[in-house]
Order: sequence, then structure tokens, then C-alpha cells
Amino acid sequence: MSRDIYKQTHYIYATSLGINMVDEATPNGVMHISEGSAGSYSMNQAYNNLVVEGSAYPGVTAISTDGTWSGFVMGSPADTHAGRILYNNSASGNITGGPEVWLGTATANGAIVFQTANGVQAMTIDSSQNVGINTNTPNRGLHVYGKYIRIGEHGTYGSTPSSSVEEFARIELISNANSGNVQSVLQCRNSGTYSGVQLGTTSTHDVRFLTNNSARMTLDSTGKIGVNTTSPTALMHLNNPIDIPAIHLSSVSDSEGSIGYSATDSFTLGTYDGSTFTEKMRIDTAGEVGIGTTAPGARLHVAEASSEQLRLAHTTNYVSLGCTSGTDLEITSNSDTDDSVNLYMNQVRISDSGTGSGNLYMGSSGNGGNIRDGGGAIRIAILDDGDLQLRDDGGTTRMVVGSTTDTHAGGIGIGTNDPDYDLHVSGTQSSSYIAMIDNTSTGSNADVLALRTGSTTSTSVGSSNNFIQFQDGNGDTMGSIEGSTGSQTSLWGTTETAGNIILMGAGSDYGEWLPVANINDWPNTKNIPDKRLVGIEEGTVVFVKNGLINPKPPGLPMVVTERSIITGNSPGGRGYSGQPGAVLSFIGQVFVKISGDTKEGDFIVPSDSYGTCRAVSRDSITFEDYINSIGVTLEDGLSGYDVSKVRCAIGVKNRYHSE
Repeated sequence: MSRDIYKQTHYIYATSLGINMVDEATPNGVMHISEGSAGSYSMNQAYNNLVVEGSAYPGVTAISTDGTWSGFVMGSPADTHAGRILYNNSASGNITGGPEVWLGTATANGAIVFQTANGVQAMTIDSSQNVGINTNTPNRGLHVYGKYIRIGEHGTYGSTPSSSVEEFARIELISNANSGNVQSVLQCRNSGTYSGVQLGTTSTHDVRFLTNNSARMTLDSTGKIGVNTTSPTALMHLNNPIDIPAIHLSSVSDSEGSIGYSATDSFTLGTYDGSTFTEKMRIDTAGEVGIGTTAPGARLHVAEASSEQLRLAHTTNYVSLGCTSGTDLEITSNSDTDDSVNLYMNQVRISDSGTGSGNLYMGSSGNGGNIRDGGGAIRIAILDDGDLQLRDDGGTTRMVVGSTTDTHAGGIGIGTNDPDYDLHVSGTQSSSYIAMIDNTSTGSNADVLALRTGSTTSTSVGSSNNFIQFQDGNGDTMGSIEGSTGSQTSLWGTTETAGNIILMGAGSDYGEWLPVANINDWPNTKNIPDKRLVGIEEGTVVFVKNGLINPKPPGLPMVVTERSIITGNSPGGRGYSGQPGAVLSFIGQVFVKISGDTKEGDFIVPSDSYGTCRAVSRDSITFEDYINSIGVTLEDGLSGYDVSKVRCAIGVKNRYHSE
């Protein structure tokens, strides 16, 4: 027949039809499309409604417009499209969101069967979506019958794989039926750091091992193992449901041993001769250990009829410890001939001195020794030079008792390894104290510290005896509290000997702290939290009204001081906590800011330039200035300066006034 047909609709009625690019005189099917000969063959007379033949790449192609299905459909009168192979290139509505090929059935009970080896069913996917390998009746999602499963490398099992590119051979199991997101894995892994088999969970869930559908062993998510319990409370938790040993140890001979709980809830260890278990040790419910006794009465209770309960051996020699009469502890040695045994702990020795007294020795002759804590840190050290040191857990020496060879023999140092005095305390605290003496007694006569010098036979204490000396960082004396032995005759003719103390120091006045009325009145000042001071310059004249400092009158004129040897009215204890203030001179020597020239002996009176004084000679002072004067100058001022600081006597007024 003609090779080209151009009509839109054709009806061809024939027993067989051959359409070919070459002559096909004898069609091999109802429709035989040939494009060159495939060679000599015997055509199967079944399923030959359409035969496509060619010398290279013969086939059938179904083309549809984009977004529509194309394919091949198979069926019968009862189910006309039950079996089908379909294709759709549209991402919209597809499972994967891209082009897909569908192979399957469209009936409720349809199945897919894959065959090999002359029609033998190799794999079946049934209507319940169960997959069976080597079985056509799978009853699980994947049912493999009579075959091995391999995941991983190529090659024969037991031999070297033919390739080495896969790190994992892995099965992952995931369940999220109740939003638990349980994830587990069984994998064979060969990485650069680990080679082996791994079984477990990758989520925070337990692994349970079952027999007879009951959990027999549990590995929980924290790494604890439970046997016969699903809630282990220890790293290894053995829950014994019956009164038998929990652990049984045996060998090929009859020598066996057991570990377990007794009927009294005690933990026992013993031996087993094949028929009888003999207890050798137990730990009872109180945590007491008994060896040779079933009723321990202490944390460790060793019972033995002989005097030797414990033996420590080294080759043929040994030391024995035993209780001879129930009250005495005896330490003996099989190699000693005398009555004593030396107990050595490295370079520590406890020994009988032979006179009935005992000694503790640390280190060998001429060498030091140490006492360490449980972590190995030295806490008490005896140095080779004889010094005794107490150290903290970081290894820092906190206290030293010097040896007789030190510069200051036998001195005790705290914070220093080389004490220069009988007691030498040193530290680097910047916001706290170096030392605190704390008497926590609540008694009415509780005292804190007593300082004594001299003896009961020599009670004379003079100015050369310093109870306390204050020094700066260079060791220069800044002040002291010293004794006084001076005497004087009273107005009534009696002689009184001073037995008092004298406070000596560079400070030159007595001052008291007072709060400022308004901090905003003082520009260029700063509150110092530790002392609650305002940085008002020393020598500034202020005015005190109602107990508050003001920069201007009215008020009692006073002077700011920074050198008082005694300061009263401490701000911390009078309700002024955190309030700014300054120390004012009440009596003593103070530098005062004076406007203009001044001579020694002049009265100092507040000037109109607030914060300073003016000097008034005693020959020209008025009664009003005398009343308002703060004190008198003790030296001449510097000439040529508008304002200079001059040493003045505060609280002292020259009683002479020229008429």
C-alpha cells in the first residue's frame, strides 16, 4: 500500500497491515511498522497487535502538549484502563513538582509484578503498597523472602569491596505518629576516625531490646543501661525480679562466682562450687560493707578469728593489720624483730620513737615534703630550706612560717614568702581590706583587739614605743599611735604621770564632715562614692547654715580642709548615706585661700569674693570683722598674687585688739 497518507480521517479494514519504509510483504502482526529489517526472527503470536521493527532504535513515542498527560493504557472490558504508563511534564499538581512518569494500576486491587528468569516473579507491589521480594504475598511495607539484603559497597560479602567511595551503609527508621519524631539508624560506617557498626537513635529517645515482645534491656537517651527496667537510674541498672544472683561469673572449670542481692536486699559476692553459693562479701542497705560477716556494723567490717584481718605484701615480706582483743589495733611485719613498724607514705613516716611517743616525719633528712589534697595540689609544703608554706588549691602560697635561716628567723608571712617581721601581712586588694579581726560575740563585754608593749615588771611606755605606725609605700612614717610618759604638776600642786597614748601624724587639724545644701551650687566638683565627698578645693571659705554647707552667706563662715588628722561626724552613720559633703576644719592648722596680701598674725575674715578670705591686721580690725573672723594667719602670704593659700590657725582668735 502507499507509504504516505495525508487524509485527516482514515478507515482501514484489513486482516493485517504493513507500514514500512522498505517493502514488507509479510506483516508479523495486526499492524506492523517497519523501518528496515531487524534480522531473522520468529514472532510471538501473542501481543502482536502492533509490531514496530527497525534496524536501529525502533520504538513508539507518545507526544502531548505541555501540561497534559501522554502514555500507554492497558485494560479489558471490565477495567478498560487498569494498567498504564503515563507521563506529564507539568510541575503543577505533580508529586515531585517536576516531570514525572507513572507506572501502575488504576483498580482497587491492582498489583505490579516484576519478573525475571523466564517469567519468575521477582518483585511484587500489591494493592496495599506492600513490596515483596521473592514473594507475591508481602505482608509488610518491605517483605524479603529467602534472600539477603545488602546496603553499601559492591563485591562479594567477606571479600575486599570492589570500590571504596561509600562511607555509610545505612538504614534510617523514623516515626512521628504522635509528634514524637523518633529517629533511629542502623549503619555500617568507615570514616577517617571511626570504622564499625552503629545502632541507635539520632533523636532524644531510648533504645529497647525485646524478647517475647517485652523490653529486656534499655539504653536510654542519657546513656544509662537498664536490664529488666525501662527507667534506669544509674549508668548500669540491673533489676532482678526474683531472688537470684544478678551477675554470674563462670569458667570452663567448676570455679564460679556470683554477684547479686540477697533476700534482705543486700548486695553480695561469693563463690559457687557447682551446687552451693557461699557468700564472701556483702554491702547492706545502709551502705556498710562486710567481709567475713553477714551483719556489718560499720562502713567496712572485716571479721576474722585470727589477729590478722588485713595483709599488705611485697614479695616475701608483708605487713599485717589486725584487731587482737577487740580494742587494740596491731600493725606487725614478718620481717621486723622489734615491736614497732614504720609506716611510710612516700617521704612520710609514722614511727614509734622507742619512748612510748609517736612521731610524724615528712621528707628525708635535708629535704622537704608535701601534703596534697585529693586533686594532687600541694596544700602544705615543707621546703628544703625549712620554710613551712600553706597554699590554696591554685598553688599560690598564702602563709609562710620562716625557718631559722631566714633573714627574720621564724617570721610568719601572710601574702608574702619572705616575712621581715614576726608577723608580716601583705596584699594587693584595691577595693577591700587586707585583714579583718571579727569578734562575733554578742556579749556586753566583747572586745576586739588589745595592743600591749613592755612586761609586767616594766610598765614604762614612752614616745619611742609605737603601738601602731602608719607608713607609705616607701616605708616612710606618716603617723603613729605612741605612748607618753611625760608628767606635769597641776594647779593644786599634785604631780600627774601621763600613761596615755598620743596620736601623731602629718595632719594638722580636727575636722568634721558636713553635707552640702545643694550639689548644683558647686561647679567643677565630683561626688566620690566611697567617701561621699565633694571635691571642693582645700582652703575654700564656706558658710554653714542649719548644718548644711553653702557657698554664700548667711551662715557661720568655715574653711574646707583636706588634712585633718581626726575627722568627726562620719557620713556613713548619720543618715547621710550617698549624700555629698565635705570636711570642714573646726580647730588646727589649715591652708586658707586669701585675697590680697597678708602678714603673720592677721585675722582672716570672709571676703566679698565668695570662697576666699581677706586679711585684716589686728590694728585695724573692727568688732564686726572680729566676730566673723575664722582664725589668724601663721605666716606671711605671697605678695603679687590675687589669691594665695596661707597657713592659718583655725578656731583661735588673737585676744589682743587695738583700740
